[in-house]
Amino acid sequence: MTLEWDIRIASMYFNEGIEGSEGSESSLQIALSLYDKVLPEVYFKRGFVLEKLGKLEAALTSYDKAIELDSNDAEIHSNKGFVLGKLGRYDDALTSYDKAIELEPNNVEIKTVKEGLLARLNA
Repeated sequence: MTLEWDIRIASMYFNEGIEGSEGSESSLQIALSLYDKVLPEVYFKRGFVLEKLGKLEAALTSYDKAIELDSNDAEIHSNKGFVLGKLGRYDDALTSYDKAIELEPNNVEIKTVKEGLLARLNA
């Protein structure tokens, strides 16, 4: 399912739950579960948008929130590493890349980006 679809379904259960009909507590629990599911992706996308707008510290905050909610997403760790590198926080960037690689050891793209950063640092 897509993020938009999950949000629509969560909203449907939310509306059903707040109407106070029979089963409203169950509907609210389902809505809560769906909202919790989409939050990491929302913060990830928010971080990406902020990064593209050049608001790197704000992007970093969003990536940190996404990681707090879902620490097992390699793409979030990789994007955080990219932002940290742009901010000149190279050790932290490498740590983020290492975490991303730990989560997805066969991800060639993340390994390539990390190697590029190491090459720039060693030049």
